[in-house]
Amino acid sequence: MANEKRVSSLIALDELQKSSDMQEMAQRMEAQKNMEIVRSKATDVLSLVALSPEFNQLFLVQSVEDMSAFVFSYKSDRTIIIDMLARCPREQITNFETYKFASHPEFEKKISQYTRTAEKPNNQLAKCRPWDVALCLILKIEALDTEAMQQPNMRLLFRENLIIKHLWDNFMRETMELDEMTGIPIVFKYDEVSNPTFNYDLAEYKVYDVYGNLVPWKSESRSTLSYLCMEQLGPNLQYLTEVMVSGKRRGYVFDVDTALKIFDQLLCRCLQIHRFGVTHNAIEPHNLYFGRSIAFNVLYIANFNVATLFDPKDPNNMRKSGSDSELYGHLRFASHIRMKGGQAHPVHDLESAFYTLVALLTNNLPWDSCLSTGGSSSKTGAAGRGSVVDNINLSNTVSNQSDITKSIERNSMMQKLREFKTNFWKSNNGIARVLADLQYMAFGVDRHRVSLTVEIIKDLYAKIRDLINTVGSDSPQASFFSNLLLQHTTEYQTYTDLRRTVLMMYRFESISAFINTPTYQKKIESLAHDEVDVNVRLAWNLTNWCFNGVEVNVLANNTTSVVKSTAKNVVARTVE
Repeated sequence: MANEKRVSSLIALDELQKSSDMQEMAQRMEAQKNMEIVRSKATDVLSLVALSPEFNQLFLVQSVEDMSAFVFSYKSDRTIIIDMLARCPREQITNFETYKFASHPEFEKKISQYTRTAEKPNNQLAKCRPWDVALCLILKIEALDTEAMQQPNMRLLFRENLIIKHLWDNFMRETMELDEMTGIPIVFKYDEVSNPTFNYDLAEYKVYDVYGNLVPWKSESRSTLSYLCMEQLGPNLQYLTEVMVSGKRRGYVFDVDTALKIFDQLLCRCLQIHRFGVTHNAIEPHNLYFGRSIAFNVLYIANFNVATLFDPKDPNNMRKSGSDSELYGHLRFASHIRMKGGQAHPVHDLESAFYTLVALLTNNLPWDSCLSTGGSSSKTGAAGRGSVVDNINLSNTVSNQSDITKSIERNSMMQKLREFKTNFWKSNNGIARVLADLQYMAFGVDRHRVSLTVEIIKDLYAKIRDLINTVGSDSPQASFFSNLLLQHTTEYQTYTDLRRTVLMMYRFESISAFINTPTYQKKIESLAHDEVDVNVRLAWNLTNWCFNGVEVNVLANNTTSVVKSTAKNVVARTVE
């Protein structure tokens, strides 16, 4: 009887394994089929782009076949991303053996404008720029058909171009002694390609402008086929997380040492863009990249297509009719206030940054079960997707946006997720679960270091929770943005306080005034009692990791209020 039960159990397990294998095979075949559809569409679109005379003057493309060979997979069928080489000067085209041949003069001019000017030499930026930054490029191509034109989330590349250009142009006008634009990609070229396939008729269309307002679309071109050329980056954190998880390592996904250094860079990048009135709205592993070559350890914030710009004409956040409340990142990392319709605020980026830090350590967030039951993976699949609008359009890009939004709002999973995140910041139960995961996964790690890690995460959680409670759901942005330009303000100190908490994990050769506060001294003295046989804190030279300085010195009497002049600093081709 026992043998019969054992045989029966083995047969059942075998059948279960076969069923699982068949499901996995079906999923792979479906994914391959979808990829072939995307590749076919991409080839057609790229053929139109390659026919543009101006395009051929800038990029190393000899024929349409050259373009199709560059196709790279992306998260939706509305946008294509490919690697591209800039066209060299004609005298160098025949000699590709040259180690450092020049790229197209237009791209070289852009690099010189931002990194080699006598007024602002940007030595820190020059250190972490690959020599071929203007040669090896990324090309984003967006093609919208007539039905997709009815969606207000169109023209994402147009928005991204304006916002990144706003960041760099305002940075060049700012008078700071220390370069702080490390980790922000440069946009070289944006253009709309005139063609008979993707030309729109002269009807009234709505689009989200850089301020997040729904406005009529006015453009010099009638084409919905556009491309955005920018510097090429390395792998993103989502890819690296998947690699680490697939290796089935015990312990944290990333070592605490690495995760906190990444988070420190992320805080610096957030401060950079927030000082210029930009809220990213999609801080998540998929949008955080490392650089290439010499910049391999420099963290970049990329994909600004759902970012919003502070509107100086509306300093009190008075909502306009149709203003967008869904320009935010993937549901797993999105701010709970943004998910409830709150106006974009820099603190929401810091909230998403905290979620990212926890995911880098444990690859597990308390609400992942909600996403799994809602039909989207909370781990390595959907967690890396870009914006909500891209997630919606993954399966059907021609659906009506308002109907989809209403459907999502009615979805119980969305409501449960919002409540889960809200309770995470109201109750200590959520952070207690995170801390339990941290302690459980710290296999083989010194107990003193585990204790310090837990204290750092608790401190970060408390600080960000206080910020969320302070700004509320519709807090005016004007004072927050303007005060970020002054180091002594509470708003500026918010970022430095978070950095000090992170830097508690490390030992430095010398302690600067930035770090050495009375609170810091007390904590260091407390930790010194635990450092008997092993150094609890890790040695770290900041300048060798990410070029993040620990002090910012403002030139006397020369600080300019960038926020107050935001409107006139946006490029002329802005969305009215």
